[in-house]
Amino acid sequence: MLAKVRSSVLPAMSGPVLVDGLGVPRYWVSVWMLFLPADLAPSTLGKKLSQIEALYHHADGVLGAGRLDDALANLDVDTISSALEAYFLTLRGGPVTPATEERWQAALQFVIQIVQRLTRGALTQERHNILSSRLMQIELLNAHLHVGRRRRPERIRSLPSEIVEALYEMLDPESSTNPFRNIVTRWRVYTVFILLLHQGLRRGELLGLPVDVIKNGFDRNQQQVRYWLTVRYNQYEDDDPRYSKPSIKNAPSIRQLPVREALRRVQTS
Repeated sequence: MLAKVRSSVLPAMSGPVLVDGLGVPRYWVSVWMLFLPADLAPSTLGKKLSQIEALYHHADGVLGAGRLDDALANLDVDTISSALEAYFLTLRGGPVTPATEERWQAALQFVIQIVQRLTRGALTQERHNILSSRLMQIELLNAHLHVGRRRRPERIRSLPSEIVEALYEMLDPESSTNPFRNIVTRWRVYTVFILLLHQGLRRGELLGLPVDVIKNGFDRNQQQVRYWLTVRYNQYEDDDPRYSKPSIKNAPSIRQLPVREALRRVQTS
């Protein structure tokens, strides 16, 4: 718990400190506080200490009173990792809220910072190498374990076949369910639908296509006439009467696309 310590056998401490059930300050929390910025707001410090206290309280129950401080002092990575994993599972088993995730990250960062500072001391190269490899276990917790990781909503990247089939039936210029009355409008909308569906054009690219965009030529290798369209800046842009003129996304968007059979049938209709 947080308390102000006044004792003749302990050094003077300004502000509240984290103490155990006997009123003795938690050693490594006291050390950790020495490295905090001097201008840290009291409310922020109190919040961080409360979050770390939850870890110590849990570790006392799992490892025994004061054992977490002992494990940190001895750089006992196995015990430290076990304490963190048990604490993580406890948090994960309860109601998961943003505060739960914040509590977990605060406890984890506290342990990592203490261990990293201890490994900077006078250690033999062999001991340092062993500790470095074992500390990866704790780093992996930070990289892969999240109490309240939010799932991103899945983005639909293609239309279901049932939707495509329904659009084909509805937008067919000769369909009785076509919502457009004018035959010219029906063919225009159907052409737009085919261009978007089969050529994969963006909206701005579609609106910037000239009427004569589809070209053709005889392919000697395949011995047949081939059709294509080029997505680029509209060469007739100066004559475009629209107030907001459409454009392609950027220079890499300029590309040449083979015309699909469905679009070719529309062109010849």
